[in-house]
Amino acid sequence: MTFPQESSALARELARLAASDASARLSAKGLSTALSARHGVLVLLRQVLSEATGSNTALDATVAGRPGRMLRSVEELEARPVGVLARALATHPAPSLPLDLDGQAPTGGAEAWRRASRHALLAGHEWSTRPPRLTAAQAWSAVADVAALATALSVVDADLATSARALPGIDLEVTEQLQAAATSGLRTAAGEAAALAAAGPLPAWGEPGPESSPTRVLLVRSPADVAGAQSRIAAQVAAAGDLSPQAVTLVATGQVRVLAAASETLKHVDPARADRARELARSVASVVAGRHRLAALMPDDPRPVVQTRELVQRVATLGRDQGSLAALAAVVDRCPAVLAALSRRGDQALRTGQWLVPNVDAEQAADPLWRKAGREDPEPSLLAGLSGVTARSTAFTPAPAAWTGPGAAPPREVLAGVGALARRSRPQRPGSRGGPGAEQG
Repeated sequence: MTFPQESSALARELARLAASDASARLSAKGLSTALSARHGVLVLLRQVLSEATGSNTALDATVAGRPGRMLRSVEELEARPVGVLARALATHPAPSLPLDLDGQAPTGGAEAWRRASRHALLAGHEWSTRPPRLTAAQAWSAVADVAALATALSVVDADLATSARALPGIDLEVTEQLQAAATSGLRTAAGEAAALAAAGPLPAWGEPGPESSPTRVLLVRSPADVAGAQSRIAAQVAAAGDLSPQAVTLVATGQVRVLAAASETLKHVDPARADRARELARSVASVVAGRHRLAALMPDDPRPVVQTRELVQRVATLGRDQGSLAALAAVVDRCPAVLAALSRRGDQALRTGQWLVPNVDAEQAADPLWRKAGREDPEPSLLAGLSGVTARSTAFTPAPAAWTGPGAAPPREVLAGVGALARRSRPQRPGSRGGPGAEQG
């Protein structure tokens, strides 16, 4: 799965743990599993926040300050909530216990932590191997997601402390670190950072933010980038200063290849869209297969061809998971826009003399072999074919995807309101201390 899908799955596991008391009733083996998974989640959050802010937030706790005491002042929290969140994550206690590898499958809360560990590990792998190119707005989306996950982690810390206190033989230092984690201020810092992030737009992964150039070549690193790449091809063709007939043919051929891949992969889960992809691929292939006697004198704008190559290479690697299926559906649905852009660009190039047609009246060696098209000249077959395919393709109304599966809602949506699940015990009098997660007066 992609990073958005893995992080969404991680959020769902933490939401289940926060909504129950399963982490407060763990065995010694279950607690060791939970602490190992919890450490993996912390590593992921530090990594993502570091990339989003452009600074190294994975500070060593012994250098950054005493674990669990990351707030220097309330003023700093209000002035620099994201920086305070980074320090909170860097100094958040991460105790561990030896893993009991007896071969027995974990159950209950331990199994949920095992799944969370797997999703955190895979999300970190996806982020490291195919790191997203974040716009400023998307960086704020990352901050919001990290804050939501950190809040959920803080909520279950109190339950883990309860488990540690109840189990005989657990090292006192582990119990004390979990108690410190439950009141470390991580949830408060995460809440302030989330509130600041929510003050502006929070675009999803793979969607260009408002300041992103729609004609810049997008590196297609994951299925989440595929739809944006298809849209950019149309924008790049429309904005191209010069685009030769050969470049138009290359872009159209790329559409044939991605449509063919979409048709093959979607035929069992979305047959209507697969049939549409196959029909479009066949129509466009028949257009580009002909011998087109057109020429251009100016060099090409390389962006549409480069973006097409990026798209074709990524589509060839897509599987049958939900993210890949959604990407292929978007390719099919956005193909008419690409074909329409190619058709309009070709018509404009022919009309303005950027494209030339054969000079059939050339008799002498000095006569030019190519000339500008006149009103009496028939429409070149390439343009006539693109115009016809475009007219037929725009009549198709995209339908919702026909498959079902786990969604990839961002963690900030999955975990909305999770902070209210914190199990607090009010002290007898304001100003006195309560237990882990207790409200201090």
